[in-house]
Amino acid sequence: VLAKIPVMSLPGPCAAITALVGSGLPTDRFFFIGFLPRRPARAKRVITQAMASEGTVVIYESPYRPAETVRWIEDIAGPETPLVIARELTKIHEEFLRGSARDIRERLEAKPPIGEVVILFGAQKEETT
Repeated sequence: VLAKIPVMSLPGPCAAITALVGSGLPTDRFFFIGFLPRRPARAKRVITQAMASEGTVVIYESPYRPAETVRWIEDIAGPETPLVIARELTKIHEEFLRGSARDIRERLEAKPPIGEVVILFGAQKEETT
């Protein structure tokens, strides 16, 4: 309590949590990245590091490169990685695209989304025997 002003925290709109809950991906463990670095090499490094979370990874993305970001995820995590694009959350045109990284990338290349999106994917380590 600074300046003797009481502060109470209230839940509010949060695209990351809204997207996570609506995605259908596991919610027991998640890793929030926010916006990726602009430079591709740095962005790929962040995605690679996020793979160690072994949970659902949540990324904010601008309307200008979602297909490119999904391609990086596809290259790093694999084409069959479960992936969700959430856009226009809490608005009349809210949309969730669900599928494999390859499927979602192809859909985004055919019809780029309008507006900022949240990209979520499952970061699962390969099972070794």
